[in-house]
Amino acid sequence: MGKFIAKLTGESDGHTVVRHFDNAGSAKAWLQGDGLTDFDDQAACGEVHSESGEIVWRKSHLQTADRANRDSRAFSTHLLARVNLKPKK
Repeated sequence: MGKFIAKLTGESDGHTVVRHFDNAGSAKAWLQGDGLTDFDDQAACGEVHSESGEIVWRKSHLQTADRANRDSRAFSTHLLARVNLKPKK
């Protein structure tokens, strides 16, 4: 087993995925990259825990790049609609 535990928790449904890593850098990279593939439908909270259970790193609202783009487009469309404008094609 690795010395660091990476944990992703879905912010809407609480779905959790856990992986073990030998170093904190690899754990953080997984949390912000490949680990998010299971969370394409929602944002997730990522945590890296040391072997002793201490939280080494934590970040909320992690999203895949596709999810972030969809959210950004939806927000922009909503904002334009509030001022009665249409988005450019």
